[in-house]
Amino acid sequence: MIIVIGSPIGRLHDDQIVASGTPARAAMAAGAAGSGVQLLGKTGDDATADGLLLDLTRGGVGHVALLRDPARVTPLEPDPAGDDEDPAIVDESASPAQSDAAERPSLDAADVDLGLRYLTDFASWSGCRPGGGRGVSLECRSPRVGRRGRR
Repeated sequence: MIIVIGSPIGRLHDDQIVASGTPARAAMAAGAAGSGVQLLGKTGDDATADGLLLDLTRGGVGHVALLRDPARVTPLEPDPAGDDEDPAIVDESASPAQSDAAERPSLDAADVDLGLRYLTDFASWSGCRPGGGRGVSLECRSPRVGRRGRR
């Protein structure tokens, strides 16, 4: 089994919420390729999270280690092909203060430790986080061979 570590976000697509963000896309690609995959991350406890969890399930991605934080709001990006005028769409139930980046779910070392306690049988993991200035940093490791590399 592969574990992808990182928090997914929702994306509005054809009036449905789908899983998005680098961790979700990486996990969905592994699931589509036939690998057993689990996503370890954190979302809010809201309709956006519900929608992205359903999409992860449809994509063959397990989410037993996806933590839900009722004090935070799961980010929701608009459909890029749609004609939404507001590029900063967030959950409609969110207050303006909850939609700030600081109020979105954040994953820390204790969260990862907790999530890994639910996932005991895995061959490798990958972690996704924003890169320094451009793109995303991706790190992959395997318990058998140690550090695989960074991109």
